Amino acid sequence: MIPKEPGKNNYLGNLVDSLIDIAYEESQEQPKKYLFKHIPIKLSLIGHAFAGKKTQAKILSENFPFKIYKIDELITQALDINENLDKQEEMKNTSNSNFSKLGMTKRNNSNSIISEEMKKISANIKDLLTNGEPVSDEIYVDLLLENIKTDFPEKSMEQVSTETLQKVRRKIEILEEIQFIKEDQDNDVNSRANEETLLNEELMKIGLDLTKGFVVVDFPNTYNQAKILERKLSGYIPEIENPLSEAQILKQNASLILDKTAKNKPPRELIPAGLDLIFLLDVPPSECSRRALGLRVDPLTGIIYHIEDNLPPTNENFICERLKLVDNNANSLSSLVTRHLAFERICDLVTDFYEPFGIEKEQLKLFHKINGFKNKDLITQDLIDVIHKIIELNEEKENEIYKLEELRVKQEEEKLEMENNEQENNSGGVSNIDEMNKSKKSLPNVNNNTNINNTNVNASEINDNNTNIAIIDNSNNTEDELTKYNKRVADVKAKLSKELLDILVKLWFQIYDNYLKECKLIFRFLRKQRDFISESFNTLQQKFIEFLKRPSKKQILLLDYQYSYNKFLDDFPDLIDDPAVKCEHHQNVDDLSDKIWEIIEQRKNEAIDERKRIMTSNWIENEMEKLYIHLERLFQAEIDKFTGNDIYIKFYHSSI
Repeated sequence: MIPKEPGKNNYLGNLVDSLIDIAYEESQEQPKKYLFKHIPIKLSLIGHAFAGKKTQAKILSENFPFKIYKIDELITQALDINENLDKQEEMKNTSNSNFSKLGMTKRNNSNSIISEEMKKISANIKDLLTNGEPVSDEIYVDLLLENIKTDFPEKSMEQVSTETLQKVRRKIEILEEIQFIKEDQDNDVNSRANEETLLNEELMKIGLDLTKGFVVVDFPNTYNQAKILERKLSGYIPEIENPLSEAQILKQNASLILDKTAKNKPPRELIPAGLDLIFLLDVPPSECSRRALGLRVDPLTGIIYHIEDNLPPTNENFICERLKLVDNNANSLSSLVTRHLAFERICDLVTDFYEPFGIEKEQLKLFHKINGFKNKDLITQDLIDVIHKIIELNEEKENEIYKLEELRVKQEEEKLEMENNEQENNSGGVSNIDEMNKSKKSLPNVNNNTNINNTNVNASEINDNNTNIAIIDNSNNTEDELTKYNKRVADVKAKLSKELLDILVKLWFQIYDNYLKECKLIFRFLRKQRDFISESFNTLQQKFIEFLKRPSKKQILLLDYQYSYNKFLDDFPDLIDDPAVKCEHHQNVDDLSDKIWEIIEQRKNEAIDERKRIMTSNWIENEMEKLYIHLERLFQAEIDKFTGNDIYIKFYHSSI
């Protein structure tokens, strides 16, 4: 009985998959290192030109300790830095003054020192603009990140965890002191109020640390900028652009000849991103154009007004008469239409890119579209509502770090107490094993993934642990194929040594390579044979047709007879009706017919002989013999593969 569908044995495929996963476990993708994890809040505002991004960024910086970054201003600063460096170099070459003996350069008249990377980026930008070339998205991102590094010096996660513990402990101490002051009746009211005010101010300063951060205005504005920025911040590369790992390539190759159980992928979770929130201020292009075209500037003061939304004060004389249009070609109607169309064309690409990012625990998406076509205070409130969710998450992380540290300290104290009790019991000759067991059971059960033995707890690990707990809570009792596979991998990993694992992987791929090479040789020959047979058959057909079309004497005989008959009529027209002449002509026609039939029969016999010669040349038989030989090799390769797999499985089971 031949089954309608071929049978599948998934055992070997699952086994090879497991061995590859274990063997290449160390070379698989390492956990991503996120840049600026020490910065509590990282925002971006994008939208059409004149959607109100700069206005909202300014308002947010007044409500939170945010640093605002605008790409156009960063470019200007970079050019100023390069110009100052050139002036310093020129003065250094022309004078022996001590102008640059400090060996450092100040940025924006502040105390921050310009890094070598910033100098390199500034020089690169100047060269590009001088040559009339555009600044690449890569340089834009590098410029932004270098400014952030300057304003927010990098901290290790140990430093962040230590500072977090100190802040939480101090916060608890302040709350206890405030409660004590309220309950204390010995001091006078004014003294207690002053102390409470000072403590509340300190508590407020501690709370502000959770809201520090930055706002990037109008960036990233294209898909390429978003992709480069995310790669620099978190190392994320889109799946379509991410090359396959060696393990994935090996598993794909193995799947060509092995069946394996299909594993259902787990539900897709939100991917942690380098930024915390990206806001798209959604304002119709017509409204943006109205805002741009209504701008007016006072030439005396430089203050910009709007003829509808921000009129100048009426108590000043002739101010309205002084107002002029803002001289900016980029704000003309034609330019605005082009910019709006360009943004709408790329906006969907940016939205789709950021769609899978967010915080899984809170189901908080990274990308938020905010209605910007309303009162600016309402827009600000919408932004702050989302920002407060990030602040709440930061508070939860700090509290979780503190709880884990307290739990670790408590465990160490209990462990130390148990050791002391054990020493006392041993010294006194008394064994209290039952009490020790009870003490051990009383210790809280802590997940290994929380790194509870480490004093400096990583805030990102807290988030990861919470996510894992949520996944476990939401899982079904029935095991899916992926869970079974993971258990199988863990079971195999526990039984095999590293040396034996390497031998098994190499042995399998030796079997695979031998089978693959043999199959490639066979199928390569079959392809060549197919092409050769097709070409030979076509050539043979053409030759046989040419043989059938070879010249014959039939037409020559007909033409000769026609010529002689016509000549006779021309020479002897009076003998046409003579019976003897007619008889002679009829005889000539019969003779001609006999000669033509002889030629036809001869050509027919020659064609039959040529056909027999072709058929008896054994060309087809020879090619069929070659085909059968290679099919036999193919069957032998299948048998060798089956035998090799059988030996491989026996070797695996005998090894474990």
